[in-house]
Amino acid sequence: MTKPEQLRPFVIEDVNTALKVVKGVYEMRARDTNDIRFGKVFPIYPEIFGYAALKARGEIVMELGGASGENAILLAFAGARKVYLNDINIEELDKFNALKKSLSQQIQEKLVSLPGDCLDTLSKRKALDERVGLVLCRNLIHFFNDSQQKRFFSLLRETLNPSSPASVRKFADS
Repeated sequence: MTKPEQLRPFVIEDVNTALKVVKGVYEMRARDTNDIRFGKVFPIYPEIFGYAALKARGEIVMELGGASGENAILLAFAGARKVYLNDINIEELDKFNALKKSLSQQIQEKLVSLPGDCLDTLSKRKALDERVGLVLCRNLIHFFNDSQQKRFFSLLRETLNPSSPASVRKFADS
């Protein structure tokens, strides 16, 4: 996929607005965050978005380390029931919240920001345990040491809904 229009089959709500967001993602280049501890923000590959969009339909989705939230917003347009966006960088979440305000009320209601460290967020959000059908996590795990990675994957396993068609937890249990 090389053009935003090719993602039309994956977006089911407010297609024209979604394609404007997609166009912005396609035109995005890797950029620095305001804090060098958090690395860079990278655009999502369209093929990965297409796959995630199909898996997100009707699901509760969580994006961890999602920066300014363009991917989370696109997953809301793709038909996710609810999309939680987590990032440790408050300025990135401020960008997400500003972009969210420009969207329809129907899409805004699907989007929730979760500020803070993703390990703390996963630990404290027990109401989401076994409810999340899809987790999008890119460019994050390499920041963790071995024990943090082990804890991260354990927390993810607790968060994923074992009966969700999108969830890979069922494969980890077998």
